[in-house]
Amino acid sequence: MKKKIALMLAASACCMQLAACTSSGAQGTDGNAGGTQQETQEQQGEQAEDEGSTPAGNASAGEGGADAGEGGADAAGSGNAGGETKPDPAEAEGTKLTAAQCREKIEELAATEEVEPEDALLLAEMASFVTYARLLDEQDVLFAEMDDNDRERLRGVILSCITWTESLVGRVVGVKYDVDAGIPAEDALKLFGEVYGETELVPGAHERFENGCLIHPFGDGEPVDMIERLRVYGDGSYYLLTGPMLYESNGEGECFLGYADILFEKKEDSLLGATLLYGRCRDEKIEIAAVETSSELAPASGKTYSGKNLTDGDLSTVWAEGAKGTGVGESVTLRLAGTQLVSGLQIVNGYTADYGLFHDNGLLKEVRVDFGNGNVVVGQFDGYAGENFSSEDLAGGNRFIFRPDVPVMTDTIVVTITEAEAGAKYEDTCVSEMLVY
Repeated sequence: MKKKIALMLAASACCMQLAACTSSGAQGTDGNAGGTQQETQEQQGEQAEDEGSTPAGNASAGEGGADAGEGGADAAGSGNAGGETKPDPAEAEGTKLTAAQCREKIEELAATEEVEPEDALLLAEMASFVTYARLLDEQDVLFAEMDDNDRERLRGVILSCITWTESLVGRVVGVKYDVDAGIPAEDALKLFGEVYGETELVPGAHERFENGCLIHPFGDGEPVDMIERLRVYGDGSYYLLTGPMLYESNGEGECFLGYADILFEKKEDSLLGATLLYGRCRDEKIEIAAVETSSELAPASGKTYSGKNLTDGDLSTVWAEGAKGTGVGESVTLRLAGTQLVSGLQIVNGYTADYGLFHDNGLLKEVRVDFGNGNVVVGQFDGYAGENFSSEDLAGGNRFIFRPDVPVMTDTIVVTITEAEAGAKYEDTCVSEMLVY
């Protein structure tokens, strides 16, 4: 049931995100982190619309929210955004792109202006199928060449979504899944053919045919990847959906993974208007050029507590503030490598080298994050730890993401401690890592 709920909420969030873009012009979702966040100043919603676009090879390429346009089920199948060029006849006849050619096409599209396709909500839902199935975690994917395991994982997510959510894809294709009887084989082939080009339905290791229907058992409590702040690009033959990709599970907070690029091929005769072609996750983040702190604990026993430790990728090192008490009012200033389009800030709270150090030292309880240009977010921390936790487990239970309401063009982020909790032995508040995307 946990997985069903997670998929339901994720699909709803994805569609709500694009709907919000259409109605208000704001690019992205609201700014909730792992703890409760609230906006403390009036957000500048129009900023994201003046930002322009960057190539997918740059760290900022996938970071904005998609001003993805209107429409949904009723608009599906059009396959073209207003003002786009017509398909190239040679491409329309259909020579399938290789993985290398798909990557070249992604770079080409990401260097163009964003588009507002009428079927944006359908594209977003299909992109979410890919990330929920976690197909991009380890390698890029040509969907026509997926192995049997990946096909089964993707089919399971698709069927979960059309069963447990108000799925636009299921409504447009006109199919349903019955948790007891399954889905008729012809309907399953129609559905999967529309989404990722399936031509032959062969049951996977955990699937079976029964009474002419495909039955796929649903899992429980499985983690998912999420794609957010979508941006959409397109030409006469292809769409590109790109945005930050985050890991999310029932037991841990969110974790930024990189930027997802999902390429679609337009299909004029398709009910959905386009079919999944290729996907990848770029292991990139925004470069932090310098870290400035209002104070830091003096070195001791060969250890340093500098702000540089916040960006070294090492969970065994920390920044520790050097003020009296728990450090309320102390701050960290992150100087980015030039003005960047920022979607969020990830913080690993506490001294995560081991449980003893985590337990003995202070923790953040609340921070004020100033992304610049009036975009300020206040967020709380509510992590957890256990005596047997490894360093990675401690980080997983105490990792939080803070987002402005819309992606912000900025070169500086200031994090100020507004509430902290002393450790069992020391009052010094410690933070392991900060990451900007």
